[in-house]
Amino acid sequence: MSKKSRNKGSRIERELYHKLIERGYNVKRIDAKNNQLGIEDSYDLILDDKTIEVKARANGFKQLYQWLNPVDILVVKSDRNEFLVVQRLKDWTP
Repeated sequence: MSKKSRNKGSRIERELYHKLIERGYNVKRIDAKNNQLGIEDSYDLILDDKTIEVKARANGFKQLYQWLNPVDILVVKSDRNEFLVVQRLKDWTP
């Protein structure tokens, strides 16, 4: 992973962390330097007892945003996989 990609990922994780703190959630940020990076069970944040992995792409999620635009909740599923729920952070309650 390039330094630029790593920095972008850390920046997005911090942004989400601060947004959740502002909303009063009990969230902890996991430091990737603590041997988490590349481990199968690695994650970026812990919210109560739930682990959160944060992903960011320049345009990689464009289709999801287009599908989500006219609705409140988007549910997606690929063959032989479980359903995933996509929702705006402002509407989300854990």
